[in-house]
Amino acid sequence: MAGEKEKAAIKSLLEDETAMKCIVDNIMTEFDKDKNGQLDKEETKLLIKHFLSQSELCDEGDLQIPDELYNNIFQAYDSDGSGAIDKDELAGFIKQLLGELLSGEESA
Repeated sequence: MAGEKEKAAIKSLLEDETAMKCIVDNIMTEFDKDKNGQLDKEETKLLIKHFLSQSELCDEGDLQIPDELYNNIFQAYDSDGSGAIDKDELAGFIKQLLGELLSGEESA
């Protein structure tokens, strides 16, 4: 369970557009393998697997995401239907994840 400092940090990130831009840029640098400024399905899958493995629930190498579930996740964040996640869509994804983390902690 996160302490008050962690909760404050999450709230601060959610409100700080400069910090969010930095996070999105760092994610793009690491996961946008073809450097086209957006994440395709495979790049996004790598990001999701990496994120989930950080939860310590499972090892990234062992994590299996069913294709149907993965496709649903991808389609939910590819809001313009372009077949890729751009920086704005990625920022929305990160904000939702942080918001869920924060709301989950508050209800715990």
